[in-house]
Amino acid sequence: MSGKGAQSTHHNDGADRTAHDDVLLLTEGDLSIIRLNRPHARNAFGARFRHQLADAVNRANDDADTRVVIIEAAGAGFSAGADLLEDLPEDFDAGREIEERIKPTFMAIMNAPKPYIAAVNGGAVGVGCGLAMACDLTLMASDGFFLFAFAGLGLAPDGGTSWHLVRQIGRKRAFDILTGGQRITAQECHALGLVNAVVAPDELSKAARERARNLADKPWRGVAFAKQAVGQAALLSVGDLMSLEARLQSEAFASEEFRAAAQAFRSARP
Repeated sequence: MSGKGAQSTHHNDGADRTAHDDVLLLTEGDLSIIRLNRPHARNAFGARFRHQLADAVNRANDDADTRVVIIEAAGAGFSAGADLLEDLPEDFDAGREIEERIKPTFMAIMNAPKPYIAAVNGGAVGVGCGLAMACDLTLMASDGFFLFAFAGLGLAPDGGTSWHLVRQIGRKRAFDILTGGQRITAQECHALGLVNAVVAPDELSKAARERARNLADKPWRGVAFAKQAVGQAALLSVGDLMSLEARLQSEAFASEEFRAAAQAFRSARP
């Protein structure tokens, strides 16, 4: 495992916790690793899982030493999506849970200035696809797949999946995938632009950390501003987006990081 520092865990209440937690937050130098850790349930989104995932994302975002966050999963699959075996209280409201827990977590990933990388091993199903697509980069093992199983269960798409699909592959293909119920293989995901790279299963962890290291070693403003501009590009007119880019560039030009990089560039010229 790469990184400059020893691996450690962060806790939200000071109590002793163990590797039996549903979600772990680990550090490797200036990288934070959020590990989905419910392999016996294929990392399905149970109540404790949802709570701990939210906590891990918030803590990674608040950690000033963290430059890049990787989301990876223990076991044979990234996430089986909603936990259909969970005993739910009679007053359980799925929509309220999405609004109060899942939406804030996923938006915290998308709005964070630091980049997130998803390392998808095995299957990502339903809201698990939404988690992977909320990240800025997604790497997938060659035996991995996306499965949007909502329609076959009589459910609506959630986790932002329809938003990501429509903007990535268009309305007609998005509808086909959301209602077709077929597995989208790693190679198909790559061809559709849903993932950035497909790697051998035993190389996934290494590949994710190499991507993270590449980002972490760049000036943080350059990476953060690229994430902000890309995130707004689907929402703004081209004129408004160019104005946003102009505001970001003004801040970037005034930074010590840019001055140092420009001086290094000039010094390296013959």
